Amino acid sequence: MNGNASSAKSYRRGVRLGIYFKRVRDLLTKWDRRCVEAAKTHQVPAWLGHVPVYAAIAIGIGILAVTLFSLVSSFVLIIGIALFGLLVKHGHSSQIIDNENSGGWKVGEYRGDGHWYDCNGYVDLKNENDD
Repeated sequence: MNGNASSAKSYRRGVRLGIYFKRVRDLLTKWDRRCVEAAKTHQVPAWLGHVPVYAAIAIGIGILAVTLFSLVSSFVLIIGIALFGLLVKHGHSSQIIDNENSGGWKVGEYRGDGHWYDCNGYVDLKNENDD
């Protein structure tokens, strides 16, 4: 795509978006006028006629916010579960847990880097003499 085609496509998209928002604004203005007229005919202050439209806008924004929050939190939860699964699968898979009656077994764990880690700290397998 060259620059002119991309620019023209963006311009057309902006025009369509402008038409859409103009229609929405006109619809909200029409509803607002109807509600204000209804408030006047029922001998209620005119400012109360604006409340239904503003309430509808607030509810719409609230629904949008809750939807976006639930989508983002679901995405974060799924990524967190996947990362936790990877950590469990590849993190400490060869762990040795034993009590005092170990029968010569060492208490600690092997980690992914090929070294033995005991309760007191790091022990290198290459320099340690196993009995």
